[in-house]
Amino acid sequence: MLNTILPSESGIYAIRNTINNKVYVGSATNLRKRMLTHISLLNSSKHHSKKLQSSWNKNGGSSFSVDVLEYVADVSDLIITEQKWIDSMLSYGKKGYNMTPIAGSIIGSIRSEEAKKITAEKNRGSKRSD
Repeated sequence: MLNTILPSESGIYAIRNTINNKVYVGSATNLRKRMLTHISLLNSSKHHSKKLQSSWNKNGGSSFSVDVLEYVADVSDLIITEQKWIDSMLSYGKKGYNMTPIAGSIIGSIRSEEAKKITAEKNRGSKRSD
């Protein structure tokens, strides 16, 4: 259940639909605050992940659980660590709720050079809009 009290530490988390086992993977500098934001957005039908929002509306909040996948002490490592979890849990596409295959930026954190290289490599060859 999503009302689980999470620590205020930084890390990677997964919101899991216990009915179909699909997940949303994210990172946060403060896990507790981030989860409260997710719950608020989902309850008000304003979450940025349309797939997660649709599933929440259909199945209800009691059909979801949250897990801390990994604590990350150095916030500059959040994005690269989140990317590894998105890839390993297949949380993008038909098997998950993440809207993009690439981890997004975290306010207040600085992306490592390794994270920047992975993002650049994944974007290489993709068409950009005007």
